[in-house]
Amino acid sequence: MRQFFAILLLISFSVQIRGYHIYFHYQQANIKKAVERAIRQRLKEGNTEEFVFSLSGGHEMPEWKDDNEFSFRGEMYDVIEKRIEDGKIYVRCVSDKRETALVDNYRKMTKDDFAGSSKKRTSLIIKLISTFYTQISIADKNLLSLEASIKMLFTNPFSFVQ
Repeated sequence: MRQFFAILLLISFSVQIRGYHIYFHYQQANIKKAVERAIRQRLKEGNTEEFVFSLSGGHEMPEWKDDNEFSFRGEMYDVIEKRIEDGKIYVRCVSDKRETALVDNYRKMTKDDFAGSSKKRTSLIIKLISTFYTQISIADKNLLSLEASIKMLFTNPFSFVQ
């Protein structure tokens, strides 16, 4: 029974820590597919933007995510065409507002979720785990029934927080 609760606890921590990342990448893949369709449509309509960046530096440069995607001034863009001429890179692209919103939301969630020092978070997790095992061992020593142990654990779930 202890192993079951330990595994359940580890799974819940994993989901809390990694759930945002998994969901973010899933949504990002869906948005990329939708953007590819939108790019084809925009090419037909002519709704594209063109940027010119100097290869010598000195000016603000985009942050490349991969060969076909970059971020510039907080906005995500999908590349349609790029070419290099006379020491400059010419990029024809479309703005990806949905992915920009997704990335902004992801940054906000991870900032809010992981705010504070890592020592404080680690201390809180250790308190949670030690309280959980202390209550289980007390229940075993007193030979309490499983029902009483569960009731004791979940009566005041935040007793470990000071």
